[in-house]
Amino acid sequence: LKVVEGAVLGAGASATVFRGSYRDQDVAVKAFRPVELCDEDVEKIGREIGIVAGLRHRNVVYLHGLCVRPPAVCAVYEFCDHDLSVEIRDRISDKTWTA
Repeated sequence: LKVVEGAVLGAGASATVFRGSYRDQDVAVKAFRPVELCDEDVEKIGREIGIVAGLRHRNVVYLHGLCVRPPAVCAVYEFCDHDLSVEIRDRISDKTWTA
């Protein structure tokens, strides 16, 4: 697993997502925060991984796995090269709204 330095795709309250590579494929690497995890953080990550690991659908990104190298904990996901918010905005702007 290699993470591209400075290639931040997004960030939220509990994690930052970076672009990376895994087995010669582009991936999204979700690095959980804080680096020192409490029991509640571990349970939250476990729930997310447990749910996503069982999903197989063309509209859901694939979970390659979980990388635990203390102190870092990362989830490795399929990389999507398009932005959902742009797609939604484009679909809305293509419609004619009438009252």
